[in-house]
Amino acid sequence: MKNFTFLFTLLLLSLGFAFQANATNDCGCDGNKLTNASFEDGTGGWTKGSNTTFGTDDGYNMCGNKNGLITGAGSIWQEFTTTAGSTVNLKVYGGTHNNQFDHQFKLIFYKSDGTKISEVNVDMNFQVGSGSSLQLYTKSAVAPANTAKVRFQAYSSGNYFKIDGACLTIAPPAPVVNCDCVNSNQYIKNASFENGTNDWSKTGTFGTDDAYNMCGSKNGLITGAGSIWQEFNVVPGAKVDVTAYGGTHNTGATHQFKLTFYDAGGNKINSNEAVVDMNYKVVDSYLKQFSISATAPANTAKVRFTAVSSGDYFKIDAICTTVTNPVPVVDCDCVNNNQYIKNASFENGTNDWASSGNFGVDAAYKMCGSKNGLITGTGSIWQDIALVAGTKVDITAYGGTHNTGVSHQFKLTFYDGAGNKINTNEAVVDMNYKVVDSYLKQFAISATAPAGAVKVRFSAVSSGDYFKIDAICTTLTPPANCVECSGNKLLNPSFENGTTSWSVTGSLSTDQIYAVCGSKGAKLSGAGKFWQDVELTTTTGNQVALKIYAAASALNSQKIQLVFLNEGQTELGQLSTDVTKVLGSNPWGLELYTVAGTVPAGTKYVRVLLSSNGGDFVVDNGCLTFSGPPLPVTLSAFSAKKEGSTAQLAWATTAESNSAYFEVQHSQDGKNWAALAQIEAKGESKELETYTYTHTNPFAVNLYRLKMVDLDETFTFSAIKSLNFDGQEQLNVYPNPTVDRIKVSSNQLVTNVKVYNQAGALVLNATPDSGNEVDLTKLSQGTYFVKVNNGPLMRKILIVR
Repeated sequence: MKNFTFLFTLLLLSLGFAFQANATNDCGCDGNKLTNASFEDGTGGWTKGSNTTFGTDDGYNMCGNKNGLITGAGSIWQEFTTTAGSTVNLKVYGGTHNNQFDHQFKLIFYKSDGTKISEVNVDMNFQVGSGSSLQLYTKSAVAPANTAKVRFQAYSSGNYFKIDGACLTIAPPAPVVNCDCVNSNQYIKNASFENGTNDWSKTGTFGTDDAYNMCGSKNGLITGAGSIWQEFNVVPGAKVDVTAYGGTHNTGATHQFKLTFYDAGGNKINSNEAVVDMNYKVVDSYLKQFSISATAPANTAKVRFTAVSSGDYFKIDAICTTVTNPVPVVDCDCVNNNQYIKNASFENGTNDWASSGNFGVDAAYKMCGSKNGLITGTGSIWQDIALVAGTKVDITAYGGTHNTGVSHQFKLTFYDGAGNKINTNEAVVDMNYKVVDSYLKQFAISATAPAGAVKVRFSAVSSGDYFKIDAICTTLTPPANCVECSGNKLLNPSFENGTTSWSVTGSLSTDQIYAVCGSKGAKLSGAGKFWQDVELTTTTGNQVALKIYAAASALNSQKIQLVFLNEGQTELGQLSTDVTKVLGSNPWGLELYTVAGTVPAGTKYVRVLLSSNGGDFVVDNGCLTFSGPPLPVTLSAFSAKKEGSTAQLAWATTAESNSAYFEVQHSQDGKNWAALAQIEAKGESKELETYTYTHTNPFAVNLYRLKMVDLDETFTFSAIKSLNFDGQEQLNVYPNPTVDRIKVSSNQLVTNVKVYNQAGALVLNATPDSGNEVDLTKLSQGTYFVKVNNGPLMRKILIVR
């Protein structure tokens, strides 16, 4: 009786389940991957193994009116694409008349090339009785790494294998979302829509949902046609990378992510727009990540990130943005060779800088070398540069901060000779760049020195937080009055060589404060005078003009004179003007004076004489020139050019009368001249005549002039031409690197070789042997600098052992 009750109960349960399951041919399995899963369409959709007898029956149906049946040994299967990490869930009914045979349900995973990775087996050992119910089997498995497809297979080694109501679903792995990147997004605000639609511009219907959130509890939702966007600033060359999760119910409509660039005027830049089609149909409430990248073209000021929908639902969430700024191309040669700002890349720490507050160095934001300057909190740093009024100052410097809410500035401030700040022409540039990717941004500041200026102060000023500074490059463009005086007969006219070439009675000195051009000006202290005599020739013109800058601390008969003397030094006449400019009067500084007139007959010398009865008399930048009747040789052109390691001189005349020859003269200092060659002149000519000369062994610094000699031995000089070589041709040191000896080659006779260490200290002073070799065995391994004959050129060498 008990057995009958059990069987009857089992029969009712089986009938009840069968009734429930017959509601659909998939037994109510949502998302079933299997085709013809209850065999209502016979064997359609199923692949069978060779020699497999497979058909349908109606005695053991669990869904619909049929069930599958493998008669004897064999197998059937279906395959589906999937991805690693996906969960494969299997439910299937099975049974046999003889459970002594092997009957198995299998989940087999394969790579994309068809290579089997692994399989999961479920033994089907249910022996059907007199009832018609099959037993339910379930199994879940996670697709292993490299999975491209999964096979569901039913296998039988014999007898009858009855199958029905199969249900196979695949759940993709939950995306691993970098919500830290999303939540800390510096560019896209409200990137996971936790604040609703705030910060987003839109067209169409845009709101939020909570069914497809990837970060936080909400996701964005465009309903129907429309778009949403945000903009942020970028610089040209910046690489913009955006990832965003998206999905839709209808992949037949257009859904896109876009990056569009605009210039400072708000105009769209047509090049470089990036578009990615978002064509993912959502599964299991997960969105799919899409990536979009583009590089900002020239003239870019901002970029717009947009999501565009032509219809249906566009679900968006978890937007992550990175901007990789271009690596700045820094002119470190300009920085390292800065003639005006010392320690311009802070490689020597805080040396050479005056400062207030907390100033030091760092290595995290270096643009040249291995260090950068750092002002911590409130403070400033500065250096002063000597200059003359009218000089244009251009400085570039790299800067950055963590906090653009406080003031950080670069400044140029001018001072007069008394040390007073000149309020006009101060230049200020706000340094408002928030550092990204450890790169600083270059800022430029320019100003022209006003009247009375003798120095400019470059400063960096911080009102708080960190002010990072590096790679300062400076150029000074002299004023117009520094243009070379063509045909100047004065020697040392701007006192750059001190008081050389000037005769003095009294106290004459030089100082930068009084410089109008170059780096020095002259000061006569107290009563006295100073002068220079210029010898004339028969070819000198009969008109003379002197232009010179001058001023006095207080007026006391300060005069500028041209005194004409014969061969016996007897005065034949003079031209004179009184100095009326007081140095401290507005504007502070010197004033240009001109003395000009006709040279008296019989003049052999013209004396440029400056005198004072007391106080300070300051002068600079004298220019003495002659003009008048044409000289016997009319020189129309004279040039000096480099051709490889030689100097090519060329000149031309448009008229010659009684000309004898040209003597090509050479100098390295403008004082001592040597004749290189004598070139015969045409003598008489009214046509264009050309001449050339090649100097085969020039030095690093070369000055050239022509001595134009007539038949009567009178002569005149041309203008001076300069030509500088980089020194490579004049000095070679090898081998480099070396172990114990070096050989020096030069176009000069090598009489002395000096070796300096990296700190600039002399470590070896030697005379080379007959082969121009020097023994370095006493020096330790390292980097050194070699100088020959105490000249200006140096070569770096490396000793290795």
